[in-house]
Amino acid sequence: MKYKYKVNGLDCANCTQKLEDSLNKKEEINDCVISFATGMMTFESEYDIDDHELLSFMQSIEDEVTIENLLSNITHHEEHKHDHEHEHHDECGCHHEHDHDCCGHEHHHHNHECGCGHHHEHVEDHRELTNAIKYNIVGLDCANCASKVETEIKKQSYIDDAVVNFSTQKLMVKAKNDPQLLDKLQAVVDSVEEGVTLSKEDDKKEYSKPKLFNLKENIELVEGIIIFIGAHLFTGGFSTFLYLFAYLLIGYKVILKAIKNIGHKDFLDENFLMCLATFGAIALGDYSEAIAVMLFYAIGEIFQGYAVNKTRSSISSLMDIKSEYATIVKDEQMIQVTPEEVNVGETIVVKVGEKVPLDGKVIKGNSMLDTASLTGESVPRRVEVGDEVLSGVVNLNDILYIEVTKHYADSTVSRIIDLVENSASKKAKIEKFITRFAKVYTPTVVGLAILLLIVPMIILPNQSFYTWLYRACTFLVVSCPCALVISVPLGLYAGIGKASALGVLVKGGNYLELLKDIDTVVFDKTGT
Repeated sequence: MKYKYKVNGLDCANCTQKLEDSLNKKEEINDCVISFATGMMTFESEYDIDDHELLSFMQSIEDEVTIENLLSNITHHEEHKHDHEHEHHDECGCHHEHDHDCCGHEHHHHNHECGCGHHHEHVEDHRELTNAIKYNIVGLDCANCASKVETEIKKQSYIDDAVVNFSTQKLMVKAKNDPQLLDKLQAVVDSVEEGVTLSKEDDKKEYSKPKLFNLKENIELVEGIIIFIGAHLFTGGFSTFLYLFAYLLIGYKVILKAIKNIGHKDFLDENFLMCLATFGAIALGDYSEAIAVMLFYAIGEIFQGYAVNKTRSSISSLMDIKSEYATIVKDEQMIQVTPEEVNVGETIVVKVGEKVPLDGKVIKGNSMLDTASLTGESVPRRVEVGDEVLSGVVNLNDILYIEVTKHYADSTVSRIIDLVENSASKKAKIEKFITRFAKVYTPTVVGLAILLLIVPMIILPNQSFYTWLYRACTFLVVSCPCALVISVPLGLYAGIGKASALGVLVKGGNYLELLKDIDTVVFDKTGT
């Protein structure tokens, strides 16, 4: 059985690799792959995996992570009440492989306790509310935040039911029509989570450019820099106090991470090396250098986060090919539902300008279709009764009645989105090599630094301990594996993102790596 999770709280590529290695050592888990860039984790297992136990194990290695099971979670709220209802696929684009012939009603829900729930079969995922009012909800940090917001909204007297989907950033509520509803809901959200905003779902969706620097997220860094600059204006003990205070403000995250890793008995990483080097600098009285090392590291983390978010934005824009609704013909009435709710054999109506929501066959009407989003072909294609049509294309000039031939989970759009989401999880050979190399490289660097401190003191006469301690600390900083471990996967991921921004889908880093061996490219143009 295949399992798929969204992992939140990953700090760096090295931490991600630790998790992946530890999970692969477990007997019941096979072929675990975690992508630091997307936070997607997939693995196979012959056993039923309990999400609580999985989360506990992962937090024993990286205690800040949370998980969302995208294939087998349920919402605990009213779970028994909804067990008998029809099962629907989620809207989050987590489209899965199924072993059964039907649409794989292996339905799934986010659990609203940090996204970790028990394994259940044949239950809903991302519970849909029929005839619900839908909003975009932006700014949620984790599944637990989403759970808090959902719980608080449900407490309101004017709300019959509510669902917050963290993956798709959607809020669905059942409530009486009220022109002030959005403002009321925003006030409720503000009381629970700051910085989270609501907007009407039909508002035009735009992919905002990632910000290089977020003051709110980096306030300690800014304060530390200000205090660091101010420390130069004083002398004596007060100056030392300011330097140490600035050091803690800028580097406390690294220090805490190193301490936690020591507790886990797996501490030979960049956090430990940074602490070792800067503590040595402080012992030598070189406060400015210790702070500068932490500062440059923090700035590097900001640039890394910006690069990842920019690439995510590019990939997200490529995924905007899904239709948010499908219009089905039922009892001579037209009803709008989510594409996941449509069954094979049902008839859908696609009006002019709408995207085709599901794969099917034309049973009435003829029209021109814009297939550029799928094929890149600029010339529209004509379809008539009996022709096959794929989801994601746009109807241009006449109404089409289409008989659905595939469930949403098996549709063209679903498969494309699945490829996009998992593109970074297919590792290139160079990335796998760097990962293996880093495991040997880091302890080697620590050993060489110790030798650099001790050996010259033994074999060379009249050597200063502080001189060689300084050089050993310098060696540790220069040799920090962070750039080595991060640069390769980040470079591959950025390449996938850049291609996505240009409308080109690369299925994974392994395929991107193969491009270096290409010596001949053949192009096809319209009409040939």
